Amino acid sequence: MARKLHFNIFRYNPKDPNSVPRTDTFDLEETESMTLFIALTQLREEKDASLQFDFCCRAGICGACAMMINGRPGLACHTLTKDLPDEITLMPLPIFKLIGDLSVDTGTWFRDMHEKVESWVHTNKSFDPQAEEETMDNALAEEIYELERCIECGCCVAGCGTANMREDFVGAVAMNRIARFIMDPRDQRTEKEYFEIIGTDEGVIEFTFDGEAHSTFRRNRIGFCVLHGPSAAGQPWVIETVDGKSSEGQFPKYISPHQPAKNIRAITHQVARGIRARVEFSGEVFEMEDQRNWTDASFKTYCTPLELPYPVEV
Repeated sequence: MARKLHFNIFRYNPKDPNSVPRTDTFDLEETESMTLFIALTQLREEKDASLQFDFCCRAGICGACAMMINGRPGLACHTLTKDLPDEITLMPLPIFKLIGDLSVDTGTWFRDMHEKVESWVHTNKSFDPQAEEETMDNALAEEIYELERCIECGCCVAGCGTANMREDFVGAVAMNRIARFIMDPRDQRTEKEYFEIIGTDEGVIEFTFDGEAHSTFRRNRIGFCVLHGPSAAGQPWVIETVDGKSSEGQFPKYISPHQPAKNIRAITHQVARGIRARVEFSGEVFEMEDQRNWTDASFKTYCTPLELPYPVEV
C-alpha cells in the first residue's frame, strides 16, 4: 500500500500586497521512484496551479530546484520521497531574494559574487583570434574541471551560518571560484591579490591580507577587527600591551560604551569550558570598545585608536 505524504509548503507572493507569509498543507499518495520535483509538479497540476517553484533540467545540472527540505538545503529533482518521512516541510532558500513561494532569485546574488571575486582570467596578453589555443597539462585541466562542475545551486550558501548572518560573506562557492583561478596558469594575478586563511591542528588561525596602494590616500581606519560575543561579559582576560606588559582583568559585565582596553598586542580569554583563545595583533595599534548596545552587539577589538587624529594619510 502506497504511503500518504503530508506536505507543509511555504507560500508568499511579495508582489501581491494582499499576500501574507503562510504555510499550506497538501496530501499526496507516494508513487514508485517519486522525487520532490515530481511531487511538486503533481501538486501544482492537480491541487493548486498557483504554486511557484523553479525547475529546468530535472537532472541535477541546472540547480534551479534548490530549496530547504525539512530544514536542509537540497535539490528537489535529486531528492527521493522514499528517503524522507511522511511529513515533508518545504521552504525557499534563505539569503536569496524571494520571487514567490519556493522560487528565489539566485542569479542576482551569483552575478554580484562573480564581480566581487573578479571571476575571470586576468592577463596582460592581447587576444589574437588567429593564434592557436593555449595548451594546458591534462592533469591540471581535470583538476580545474572538478571546480568548474559546481552548478551554483546556492545550497552551500543557504546552509552557511556565517552567510546567513553577514550579507558581505560570499561563502564556499566564492572560495571555489577563487581556487579555480589560482590554479589556472593563464591567470596572472599574484598571491598578494588574494586573502589567506591558515589554520593549524593546535587551533591557531592566521588571517592575512596583502594589498598595494598605487597612490597616497586618506583614511579614518584601516585593517581588521575581532568581535567577542556578548557571552564574554564578566569573563576574565589577560591583556598584553605593546610595551610588553601583561595585566589581568575581565570583559565589562554591564554595558559601558567606552574602551575597556587599549594598546593591545594580545588578549587571552576563555571562549568555552576548557577552551582558551589567544588573539595576537601586529602591524597596528589595537584597542577594544564595548559595542553591545550597537548593532555589532559585541566587544570589538579594532586597529587605530579613536584618540588619534583622523583622517590619516597613508
